[in-house]
Amino acid sequence: MKVLAISTSPRKGGNTDLLIDAIAAAAEAGADVEKVSLRELNISPCVECNACQRLGTCRIKDDMQGLYPKITDADRIVFATPIYFLGPCAQAKAFIDRHQAFWSKKFVLKQPLLEREFRHGRKGYLVSTGGTRGRRVFECAQRSLRNVFSVIEVKYDGELVYRQIDEKGAILQHPTAMQDAAEFGRRIVSVQPGPPASLPGNDPDNPDAS
Repeated sequence: MKVLAISTSPRKGGNTDLLIDAIAAAAEAGADVEKVSLRELNISPCVECNACQRLGTCRIKDDMQGLYPKITDADRIVFATPIYFLGPCAQAKAFIDRHQAFWSKKFVLKQPLLEREFRHGRKGYLVSTGGTRGRRVFECAQRSLRNVFSVIEVKYDGELVYRQIDEKGAILQHPTAMQDAAEFGRRIVSVQPGPPASLPGNDPDNPDAS
């Protein structure tokens, strides 16, 4: 099993960065895990040139080109973003928008995205932290990621999210977060059938749960 762990945090050692590191470390016991940090890459925003509607690929020559095959080859995708102004951070949004090339290939050119069959199906997960306590703080990130996963034929299978986590490293003061992340990592690579990997203590619809 191949796991692609995508950290979009602009700050090294940020809260979502720490969470995804713990998830990746635990998942390594049952899978081949690769972590990608977008802050270390050059990923331009989509410029809506529509070249992908003719070519089936993005014409922008940057580090996103190296990520496209990793995305289509992954059995599990873990996407971590902090929440800025109730949405994914800028690095995350640029990455998301560059999936337009996949959308064009699939829906405009009617070409298959995947070159191999996946025994257990492709699944994806959101990891996020937000500084506020608001009920809908993760809604924009959830909707965006669900849409992207739908395009690339990945089932949205769960999330690990924490409210009122803002300062760098604050997640380390949470009483269960790092243990939650380790359990999350083990659960997402398990081939046993079961419920999505969301943990009960982090219900995104219940601000008091975390």
